[in-house]
Amino acid sequence: MSRQGLGSNTLNLVKLISFFKQLRHKDDLSQAGFYIVNELYNIIPYRQCVFWTYKDGKAKVRAASGQVDVSDDTLYAQFLGSSVENYLHEKHLDDQNKILAYDMEEGFAKAISVNINEFANTSPEEIKEWSSENIVFLLLHNNQELIGGLWIDREKPFSEVELALLEDIGDAFSDRIQHITRRDANFFRFVSFDKKSKWVMLAVIVLVCLWPVRFSISANSEIVPENMEVVAAPYNALIKDVLVRPNEAVEEGDTLFLLDETQLRNEFKLALGELESAREKLAKTERETFADPSKRSELNLLREQIKAKELQAAYAKERLELSNVKASRDGVLMFSDVNDLIGQPVRAGDRIMMVADPNNIELLIHIPTDNMINIDKSVPAKLFLNTSPLDSFRAKIHAISYQPSQDPGGILSYKARAEILNPEDIERIGLTGTAKVYGSRTIFLFNILRRPFIALRNLISL
Repeated sequence: MSRQGLGSNTLNLVKLISFFKQLRHKDDLSQAGFYIVNELYNIIPYRQCVFWTYKDGKAKVRAASGQVDVSDDTLYAQFLGSSVENYLHEKHLDDQNKILAYDMEEGFAKAISVNINEFANTSPEEIKEWSSENIVFLLLHNNQELIGGLWIDREKPFSEVELALLEDIGDAFSDRIQHITRRDANFFRFVSFDKKSKWVMLAVIVLVCLWPVRFSISANSEIVPENMEVVAAPYNALIKDVLVRPNEAVEEGDTLFLLDETQLRNEFKLALGELESAREKLAKTERETFADPSKRSELNLLREQIKAKELQAAYAKERLELSNVKASRDGVLMFSDVNDLIGQPVRAGDRIMMVADPNNIELLIHIPTDNMINIDKSVPAKLFLNTSPLDSFRAKIHAISYQPSQDPGGILSYKARAEILNPEDIERIGLTGTAKVYGSRTIFLFNILRRPFIALRNLISL
């Protein structure tokens, strides 16, 4: 074996040993799941890796590669959860006898290579939108039942060596999950109290449960302009050039971007040509009237035609001047990126960017539909920005949307707008964070159990 080959194999072995070592030091399920979906790529390349848990016939997405948090409300999480459940039920892979057979022969994991066409309960268009052609189900189980697994997909088929390696990694991951589960279940076994301490603890618990509080929820929020002006395309064209940058301060009359004026310039030249032709025809007719007075009747008609041509030329010139789109007010520009705009075809009325007053801001709160409460507008909300998580800002809610709408992340939520009581401490528009919103008064126990009660009600269809 060559030195180069030996060095490559040694490096891969070091990576694998380091991977197992880091996995053993993950203290909870979320850490272990986040680690394996992102770091497994260094061992076996993939397009997407998703960790899901399985309980009572339901698959729940816990972590996905490249994402910090995965919400159950996203379309991708719903698709993957239903696809996993349908495939497991169809192939009876959650059957206890199969699990016991896997445990005796191959440990706590089983890698199953699946082609995208095997998903009979999902339309080909839908699954191809979310997944690559080749998929591996890495099933994780304990001695009795299926506890979860990994969904790994990519365009290139997985080799037998990779499948075997995935089973070894899955065996270690399953063992780690079981260790974390047993540790959490046995935590209170080491806590003991005498009889008097138990009564004191019970009294403290009852007191805490009955403590008066307000309903409260936490929701994603962002700093937005209170009043902003939309800069739209004046006509159908391509964006030729953008002369400004995002978050740049502009003044009224500054040129923001240029539209392609080729067609308008041709229309303007054509209108000027027709106007000149009409004027020449009028002059010719006026000369002919000296010899033929009967042609005087044509002069008024020609003059009206010239007026019409002048209006057409003036309109064409006005449209041509619109190719240089200017700011109609002072403010800060809000748009994504210059390169996303240059060369893009736009239609008349399409929003290109926005001009906002940086000194006139408010708080926009996105409240998911399943977390909505009766908000008390008299109690200021608290804002914690991601840039300064230890500092809080107070904001008074003044408007709540009547109907929910989808966020950019695909979550259905109500939009609440609030006036920031100390706006001078906010650095700029576009900052994001978490807002705590308050409702009516209740007791601490009911505030904690509100979400479980809602879930129970939905489960039993009340």
